[in-house]
Amino acid sequence: MADNSAGLLAAIDVGSSKIVCAVAESISPDRFKVVGLGVAKSAGIRNGTIDDIELLNEALIEAVEQAEKTAGATIREVSAGISGTHISSKNMTMLTLPDGEVNKSHIDELYSKLLASGKGQNSRYLAMVPISFTLDGTAGISNPLGLECKRIDGLFHVVMAQSSPCLNIKKALSRSGLTLFQSELLFNPLSSAMALLTPEEKGNGVALIDIGAQLTDIAVFIDGTIQYSAVIEGGGEQITNHISLKAEVDAERAEELKIKMGQVKFNPMQDANESDVLPVYPGFSQQESRTITKQALSSIIDEKVADMLEKVYYRIQDQGLHSQLQHGVVLTGGTSRLKGIDRMAREVFSSHMAGRDMNVRIGRPIIANDTLEFIAPEKYASTRLTGSLAGFSLPEFSAVMGSLYDQNIKISTPGLRSKKNMFGRLKDWIFGNF
Repeated sequence: MADNSAGLLAAIDVGSSKIVCAVAESISPDRFKVVGLGVAKSAGIRNGTIDDIELLNEALIEAVEQAEKTAGATIREVSAGISGTHISSKNMTMLTLPDGEVNKSHIDELYSKLLASGKGQNSRYLAMVPISFTLDGTAGISNPLGLECKRIDGLFHVVMAQSSPCLNIKKALSRSGLTLFQSELLFNPLSSAMALLTPEEKGNGVALIDIGAQLTDIAVFIDGTIQYSAVIEGGGEQITNHISLKAEVDAERAEELKIKMGQVKFNPMQDANESDVLPVYPGFSQQESRTITKQALSSIIDEKVADMLEKVYYRIQDQGLHSQLQHGVVLTGGTSRLKGIDRMAREVFSSHMAGRDMNVRIGRPIIANDTLEFIAPEKYASTRLTGSLAGFSLPEFSAVMGSLYDQNIKISTPGLRSKKNMFGRLKDWIFGNF
């Protein structure tokens, strides 16, 4: 097989339940065609941190080989993201004194001051995203270049990660024969946001909640840019473990039940109440002739999903941003495929909003089935789908498609970092960290 990696985009999502590798051909800065996809069961990583690099390498190689086979080419360089509870973020303000017209050197000075402050010896920056600028006391300036002032205060959203998990991800990729695109790791919720959120959603206020197997990523956008992000424990495995405990079955059987009959907010007036036989074995229940209905299973799932979403809501409330989610909530990640989870999110968030009915939708990357072209959220309003969506237009592929989109923009736009508008662009100022 020829090495065609130079003409292709490639990205990997290293998750706790699966490894996904996607390969694409660039068409334009906001368009690419997906030509390869590989998925392997994850191993050797837990809560975003590698605990067995050999097992992870095997899973990486399997996913990459699948993607290469479907793409008909080999890949050598990939974009990759990271998540984990070791990642933290905060909003920071830096000032400079131009005393005249603001130019790029003044903005660079703000970033230099950010780089010199706040980062410990065992951490590294994943992103620095400008929120807004204040010029001589006038707040809310989106792009200060060319304006006159004596003082600039820049407000930035800064994301930091512990060094060791980042270095270990790079090491695992290297052992699998891969190099990291531009020597930088992306922050997964920012990648998912690139693939899913429209300018209207980000402008009006939206919370992206990416629920994976073991972690939930949160990213809140208001006035067009990121205002808050976090990673908290809890995801699909937590739901599976709750089923295992309540139904007295092992984790494997609990996962089967979740996939086969699981849903949130069962409605007896609309949903068929099927049932399934539960096994009898040592160490769990030894009661004969046990069955579980879909309604009973839903009540178990409801309890855990409501608890997870409540924790997310309170994180956002603690930042004082809950009342600014005018566009609502976007759920994504593999666990968002649970039927009815959007209804539960609407109920949880609305119950805290003085009767306001919160808008909630399930976010999935839009890839046309006939052309296999990714449709950027910026183009949703002007794009007309001629057919159905591709089979891999699924919530669990949001982060990897966002990583492809980020890479596509960077390779398709020469001088991107120095020429583009400073405000509201997720790809701004993502720093190489190796």
